[in-house]
Amino acid sequence: MKINNFVTLCIASVLFLSSCTIAKFTTVSTKNVDFKANNIMLKEQCRGAGMDITDAIDNACNSVPHGEYLMNAKITYVYYIFWGRYVAHGDVYGIAPH
Repeated sequence: MKINNFVTLCIASVLFLSSCTIAKFTTVSTKNVDFKANNIMLKEQCRGAGMDITDAIDNACNSVPHGEYLMNAKITYVYYIFWGRYVAHGDVYGIAPH
């Protein structure tokens, strides 16, 4: 009986918290970015989540003031029992504040 409970618990935990990597990008943004400007790394390894990919990218970029785009970005989809959400990880770059 204990083995059946353990197996059920393992299956439920995998179904409850599993994720899938969708893509890895060198540079990703939802805005028009001027790459000729003096862009610098504002923060390393930021994370943003949203119900679609553009929300996740925007939330990651907007988590830092003056954030414009993500470099070395990874987009994943995190599954929950009945729904999921997109998560964007990456280094935030933007124009240096004055």
